[in-house]
Amino acid sequence: MAKRKDRQGKKAASPNLVSEGGSETIKVGLIGCGGRGTGSIGDSMRAHPGVKVMAVYDLFKQKAYKAAERFKKQYKDRCDIGPDRVFGGYQGYKDLCACDLDIICMATPPVFRPYHLMESIKQGKSVFMEKPVAVDPAGARRVIEAGELAAKKGLGITCGTQRRHSAQRMATLQKIHDGVMGELVGGQCYWNGGGIWYRGASEGQTELEWQCHNWYHFNWLCGDQVCEQHVHNIDMVNWAFQGPPKRFVGMGGRLTRDYSRQAADVAKVLGKPDMAKKYEGDIYCHIGTEMEYPNGARVLSMGRHAPRSSNRVSERVVGTKGHSNLNDTIWSHETDDNGKSKVLWKFSGKGTSGRTEEHAILIRTMKDSKPVNEARRIAESTLTAIGSRMSAYTGREISWEWLLNSSKLDLLPPDQMDALKPGDGIFHEIAVPGVTKLI
Repeated sequence: MAKRKDRQGKKAASPNLVSEGGSETIKVGLIGCGGRGTGSIGDSMRAHPGVKVMAVYDLFKQKAYKAAERFKKQYKDRCDIGPDRVFGGYQGYKDLCACDLDIICMATPPVFRPYHLMESIKQGKSVFMEKPVAVDPAGARRVIEAGELAAKKGLGITCGTQRRHSAQRMATLQKIHDGVMGELVGGQCYWNGGGIWYRGASEGQTELEWQCHNWYHFNWLCGDQVCEQHVHNIDMVNWAFQGPPKRFVGMGGRLTRDYSRQAADVAKVLGKPDMAKKYEGDIYCHIGTEMEYPNGARVLSMGRHAPRSSNRVSERVVGTKGHSNLNDTIWSHETDDNGKSKVLWKFSGKGTSGRTEEHAILIRTMKDSKPVNEARRIAESTLTAIGSRMSAYTGREISWEWLLNSSKLDLLPPDQMDALKPGDGIFHEIAVPGVTKLI
């Protein structure tokens, strides 16, 4: 398979790295011990036989202890987590970053990602971070800044957009960029799924602790569904067009987000019955956006969470010569005798697990002293999702240039991040198009 070139002209790493290994130890720490965080440790273990998990951190320290015990049983001699390397609390991530580690995997709520990333890079650690990497333009700029510092220090950064690291998608995008389907003229991308979880409160929990535990329901923590999950599909479209859109116009709402009963129960446990309405969260249940790319092509983006609804999680782009699912096939606009689109190209190789490869590529390029650095790319895709949300929330059309360089929206500025401690939560008004200000 030909090697793809990214926007800067650098060759992308080969996807066939899982079988490549060595006997050296690669010391890994984990920030965020939920399902995706512990899963990322497993992915890293599969990527290289020398990986050894050495330290864990979670806002809830008991959760970090449980993860450590699980790793000891599951990975045995590939786990060496002493009691002095189990950390918790709002600032405990700094203690983990100071440990003797080669790589830090991070999978906490997205609002914290820019700060965790910067601290890791300052402490000389390479990073695997889950998507999305920010919830606002200020956070996206912090990620770009951290990526620039990592480049200066010779450190690697990969992210959890696993579609980018699967062999079949890499080959498909290479063919698209080679012009097999002509100039791109439009497309669609979707993350339409069912409802999401809502977590109750526990006795003794503070309001902010509960809010962080229930992070998916608050914009300042997750960036809304369009950012938290739909970023996967948006990232694929940006990859196809080799960069972000130049303009967004979006719309959305909260038609199916009724958590009044659960929120009332939380209010009772936390002892704040007058807060029940705010405990329902403030994100939308659906956002649709038209994204216009620099060549004038327009792409429809749809993100939705609604109980008992049909699912569609996919991407499609259209060119002058054909169209593609951005996965493994490019079809012609011409049809055969049965009315089916003729195939221009189809992937025939062996597919790979992108979730394993994103760790393998980080390790291999570190060993080659040419560390991969995906910080700016994932910051741009995350910011694309953020722009979609901001347009839907405000009812305003937004340009990429303004979003990247001029927006002042910062949902957790540094002084608030440094002052976080158990106590009152952080609540914002639900956005109303035409009323909510564009910041």
